[in-house]
Amino acid sequence: MTTEGQGLNPHTNNNHYHTRRMKSILLAAAFLGSLCWAGTNPYNIIPEPVNVTTTSGTTKNLKIVHEQKVAGLGNEGYAMKLTPGGVELRYTTPNGKAMAMATLFQLQDQLSDTPEGLPCGSIQDSPDFGWRGMMVDVGRYHYPMKEIYNFVDAMHYYKYNVLHLHLTEDQGWRLPVPGYDKLRTIGAVRPSAPESQNNSLLANEGMYTKKELQDLVAYCKVRGIQVLPEVEMPGHNMALAASYPEFCCNTKRAQVWTHGGVSSKLICPQKPATKKFLKDTFNTVQQIFPFPYIHIGGDECPMGDWKKCPDCQAARAKKGQGDNVEAQMSDFTKSLTAMLAKHRKKPILWYDINKSYYHKGETVMSWLPGEFPRCIDKTKEQGIDLIVTPQFKYYLARTQMKFPADDVRARPGGAPILLKDCYNFDPRNGRDKNDVKHIKGINLCMWAEWIPSGELLMYMTYPRAMAVSETAWGSHKNRPSLEEFEKKMETHKKHFQKRFGYTLERTVENKPYREKFITQEEIERINENYKKGQQNADK
Repeated sequence: MTTEGQGLNPHTNNNHYHTRRMKSILLAAAFLGSLCWAGTNPYNIIPEPVNVTTTSGTTKNLKIVHEQKVAGLGNEGYAMKLTPGGVELRYTTPNGKAMAMATLFQLQDQLSDTPEGLPCGSIQDSPDFGWRGMMVDVGRYHYPMKEIYNFVDAMHYYKYNVLHLHLTEDQGWRLPVPGYDKLRTIGAVRPSAPESQNNSLLANEGMYTKKELQDLVAYCKVRGIQVLPEVEMPGHNMALAASYPEFCCNTKRAQVWTHGGVSSKLICPQKPATKKFLKDTFNTVQQIFPFPYIHIGGDECPMGDWKKCPDCQAARAKKGQGDNVEAQMSDFTKSLTAMLAKHRKKPILWYDINKSYYHKGETVMSWLPGEFPRCIDKTKEQGIDLIVTPQFKYYLARTQMKFPADDVRARPGGAPILLKDCYNFDPRNGRDKNDVKHIKGINLCMWAEWIPSGELLMYMTYPRAMAVSETAWGSHKNRPSLEEFEKKMETHKKHFQKRFGYTLERTVENKPYREKFITQEEIERINENYKKGQQNADK
């Protein structure tokens, strides 16, 4: 037997060396056998790297001994070489280095279980989709920054690159806007719900400071993650209406909602005070968030207020629009687009395939049931970029396991989303990527009506987000089988708990859910209210 860097000396007793060396080789082979599915990936990385090759020998040294910026690896691509002397790293941009570090963190965790070292080899990697997002609904629950930072660390570990912050809602306003103190004293404070109220959220309050958000942006940047702020317009604004009812068509006093549903109150785009508020709001947003996109909402807007509002009626009459409130919505989004353009920002909107107020060059998130895959061709025809966000695949607030129908832990409003549902979903629906270049990526949504804590947020997000990362980073066609992925996931469970402090075991018994706050009777009412809300939103 000859090993690299050492020949055999016939005059030397090498039995001890050979015994020790053979033990090392056998252990390395056992390691490869336990981790390699189909003999291709000895490193057990999630998401699967594009190209992995192994060479002879093992390494226990995962310190970066050489790194170099080179051309041609793409915005998030990287090349990594594992040698006995350490790790050699190449990348083109800081984002590429950030993704390489995510891989390195996973390798370090695996090395802790492998005293004989990891196989030497090379990894060359880059993502399939440039947008791999996760939405956190801080509008409904003001999560402490510590919990958001932990969430970001897990995002980075699995190579997500957009943190979508849903900052404003019917149930709370979390964005600081100078000169509008009532947003903090009223809009950011949700009182306890009446005992008789169904579909209620827990009392919650809090507004992030400008510095807190700027620090979060900086923290994310180092990890290759952009922060997308969302300020909902013109609906989902009961917290704003409670603070400043004069910004709405209906100026009747409102309250921060303590329950879920679809509100009918809309801001009035015709009032000078509202226009000034919007300018001030987006000026604040651009000071905090450097990302060139701002999500402006646009979904679930019952148009009754605009139909009745004298100011809105006058604006439509001036343009000969009659009762065509969709035309008015089109004008409103155009005005917001122009406002954002002054800050070199572009809007993102929630998409409704049946609405006509979208414009060429915009970016949308398709979420409504039944839209996919029709939204692929429709947005392509409209000249609109698409981020795939299907409710029944990527709305991970829905339970990840099947409960009996009479179990109060069953998620109100729909069926569960299982791990296999996430893993088997193809965002391109089998289409060639060159035929659907307008699909920019995917976005997971963690709507928080039923997620009042960071613990439950992590519980509901993972391990399903690990499954989605496989098809967001790599090719859906070339991904491992579900069974192979589940084998990889098993080895990640211990590492995930050690690194992030959360278990990945998912059983009926260990779900930290809100069953003590709800009853089966209430769930039935919630489902009925949800259906009514969807019907109202379509009017």
